[in-house]
Amino acid sequence: MESASNLFDRLRKKVEAQSSRGGGFYSNENLLKLKIGEKYRLRLLWIPAPKGVNRENPMINQYVHRFWDNNAIGSKNIEVYCKTSQYDEGETKAGWDCPVCKEMSNVYKEYSSTQSKSAKEIYDTFRRTFRGYVPVYIVNGPEEDQGKIKILQYTKSFKDFFDLHIFGIDKDSKDGQVDEDDILSINAFTYYEPKDNTVQLEAYDFMVTVGSKTIPIRGKNVQVPDYKLSFKNSKTEIDFGWGDETVENYLKLSETLSFDKDFLKKSTTEELENFLNKYIKNTTVEAESEADDVPGSVTEEVENPQIKKMKEMAKATSRKINDEKPDDDEEEERPVKKDPPKAAKVKDEEPEEPEETNDEKSEGDDEDLDLDKLLEGL
Repeated sequence: MESASNLFDRLRKKVEAQSSRGGGFYSNENLLKLKIGEKYRLRLLWIPAPKGVNRENPMINQYVHRFWDNNAIGSKNIEVYCKTSQYDEGETKAGWDCPVCKEMSNVYKEYSSTQSKSAKEIYDTFRRTFRGYVPVYIVNGPEEDQGKIKILQYTKSFKDFFDLHIFGIDKDSKDGQVDEDDILSINAFTYYEPKDNTVQLEAYDFMVTVGSKTIPIRGKNVQVPDYKLSFKNSKTEIDFGWGDETVENYLKLSETLSFDKDFLKKSTTEELENFLNKYIKNTTVEAESEADDVPGSVTEEVENPQIKKMKEMAKATSRKINDEKPDDDEEEERPVKKDPPKAAKVKDEEPEEPEETNDEKSEGDDEDLDLDKLLEGL
């Protein structure tokens, strides 16, 4: 049986390869809600996936395309899961097989060449946004959370921090690599070792200090979190309090937390195409006529008012889907041999307008602030 250490080494190579490609559920009661003004000491948990579930990565890193549909029956937050999500085996550098990403690439090009307000509005609405999840044990934090196992939901800047310090991927360096001595690797996690059927309880703890800042969003001043991230510079051992049942309980954590069930989500190509056609390309929806019960009456088609508003901002221009891929958030930090990485100070800010780079441009890699939730009650 493959050891956890060898599996993680193989996983690192896989994550490194995926990094060159770029890369909700809010009702789960086990989600850890980071509170402004609090400081957290967390232990990252690499929990095994249940039988029949294909997940090797300790984290679930996903991209979603979202739209708030006021005309929807039931939940109005419509989501599809992008093919570029890290766990989706369909993701390849040669072929981004997400039809929504392809369309957004064309919309971005339109905006770049024409500065069309309509194109920018559509791009900002439908581009992919990032969400990440990882199980954690709260070593220290607010009294109501301390000593519990929960799921940390995090933004793209957290992912960049994890990539740098755990997987050794520096997106800001020329070669994208980090000195091996600066990489925590599997030592950032408590994990199950199948080789000797044990749970390794000693690791480096992950520190999160949650500050705040006020930024203007849609004409309103909104308070958003401002994170400072680090790892402790020495290992410590945790105790779940499970005694002889530690291994048994640890192996059940995915089901206990509903981790894979709630967050390891995929959308089929057909579902993505349906989302594209309904909300982006075809802007008509069926509306019931008052004369539906009259023989010979017809069903009227009316334009989706939300899309209509976008289109009215500028002249609509045709966009064709092509095969071109889109170019793409007083504790002691662990010392590193090189200059401190930029990722060590993390700030969640409103997504900026995409900018061209020498290689590729971001296709929705900015922080997902969930603006609708932030603006509630304002």
